Amino acid sequence: DEGSTGYHHGDTGSGSGPTIQTLYARSSRQGLSNGDMENWTDSTTPGSWTQVSGFDNAERTVDAYKGDYAMAFVGNGSKTWKVEQAVSNLERYRRYVVACYVKGAAAISAGTLTVKFTGTDYTASSTEKIEMDSSALSAQTSYGLEYFYITMPSAIPTDMKLEISMLGGLTSGKAVLIDHVQFGPVEYFGGVNFALVDGAGKPTIRDTHSSAISNDD
Repeated sequence: DEGSTGYHHGDTGSGSGPTIQTLYARSSRQGLSNGDMENWTDSTTPGSWTQVSGFDNAERTVDAYKGDYAMAFVGNGSKTWKVEQAVSNLERYRRYVVACYVKGAAAISAGTLTVKFTGTDYTASSTEKIEMDSSALSAQTSYGLEYFYITMPSAIPTDMKLEISMLGGLTSGKAVLIDHVQFGPVEYFGGVNFALVDGAGKPTIRDTHSSAISNDD
């Protein structure tokens, strides 16, 4: 019968895959606003982001990865920062990606940048966050892409937030910049999950991408 027919070299593949958008284009559907850091109430108040009480204010900078502005943490040896934003439209068990662009500076000797989700009874695992210590920040002297995957738990906290923190007393006179934060679900096709991250340019209708896929079966 049909179920007993084995695969052979003439079998067709999976056909056409899904239509995809960049994570940046999908971010607003998840309730993430001003991930590109373009909107500021004033020079220390990024729109849509809440600066957590007890921490220092972030700063607006024109040294952006894309657009006019980025968010900057400028150290004095003791300052710490934490900003957050609530996200919505999350589905349990769904796999998502958070991506952003980060720029450090040479000779950073203290401070750790972390991007992760927080919420009641949820603790991000080591693979469910971006965490860059002073060595990583010191080595990244130009904007680089950082990202992490997260599979939403069965019980998603009602207070789930995306949090960006800079702790550990960033080295005096050194700045860490973050820009173009984007968030959305991965796409699955042929057993592979993937996401398209928005870069410095604009995607066009004739852009193409390719990736190598291996299978040991």
